[in-house]
Amino acid sequence: MKNIPLYIILIFSFSNLTAQEEGAEYNTPDEPYPAPVSYANLTEEEANFIGLFRDENIGNLHVFASSDPTPSDAYFFKGSPINSTFKDIMPADIADLTHFQDGQPHAVLSLRGDGEELYVLRLPGERYQNQLALYDLDNGQLRKIKTLAYYQCKDIRCIQQDSWIQDVNGDARLDIITKRKVTRPNGKEQVKTKVYFMNTDGNFKRTRKANITEKNYLFESIIPNGSHNGL
Repeated sequence: MKNIPLYIILIFSFSNLTAQEEGAEYNTPDEPYPAPVSYANLTEEEANFIGLFRDENIGNLHVFASSDPTPSDAYFFKGSPINSTFKDIMPADIADLTHFQDGQPHAVLSLRGDGEELYVLRLPGERYQNQLALYDLDNGQLRKIKTLAYYQCKDIRCIQQDSWIQDVNGDARLDIITKRKVTRPNGKEQVKTKVYFMNTDGNFKRTRKANITEKNYLFESIIPNGSHNGL
């Protein structure tokens, strides 16, 4: 009888250890990494799709395009190709990009939003030579939230948009700063800056009340022949 309390303690300790080992694959109870099929009723297709993205915990991320539809591995936002297996997850307007040369969508980053994951995709061939856009996963299908970056340079002008993802207003949610630059052949530049705050519903709304120093946000120097600084 004297050994009964010790026996109970050992059973309790073993049960806690087993529970910890069984839950070790989860980073947090509400984060789907490494995205097992059993998490939040994900299908196998959805879990495999999420697995393509690099999980990134960011404080300040500068998102910029490359002028090369097939950039080298040195380009931070190159990403992993999304093949036609995931066509049902992709929005209709980009699902067909997999059929065009150099037009295949790429899975780049997953970012922690407000209670959900947000996904950055690289979309060569859609509208501009190269584009990066932000999406979420809504009922098993990607939903576009905002275009982050793009680049296109033709004879009459060069157009470049960069974005910075950070908490601008101190509410612990990710906000987006975009700067768009149009450069004419004579060297004249026109720059426009916009700031979007993330609301409690996870959507972004433009604000004119953000307190930012625009000169601190510098465009990536992109070379029209398919390169940029650091590529």
